[in-house]
Amino acid sequence: MRVRPRWALAIVAVALASVAAFVETRHTNRSVTPAERAETAVPVTAAVVTEKDVPIVIHALGTVQSIETVNVQSRVNGQIMQAFFTQGQKVKKGDPLFLVDTRPYQAALD
Repeated sequence: MRVRPRWALAIVAVALASVAAFVETRHTNRSVTPAERAETAVPVTAAVVTEKDVPIVIHALGTVQSIETVNVQSRVNGQIMQAFFTQGQKVKKGDPLFLVDTRPYQAALD
């Protein structure tokens, strides 16, 4: 048997209306004593207003892609002794990036 959508909608509307009427009559017929009202009361507190910076922390999964990437190639081969930057740091033209071990080149020169 096929139920037409209008009839189904009317049945759902009548069911919702009857549930709402039941809840409303149950709520309004009940008399609340002052003692019950005091038990359900929510305490209110006050505080002094202050202006502060609030950190925004978002915990999420995701992928970060840099705007620009650069491949750095050295002019000489050698062991890197020290790096003068950290990952993600902005560097400018002329900033030293690495210190390469100079001992092999000094030995070849001598």
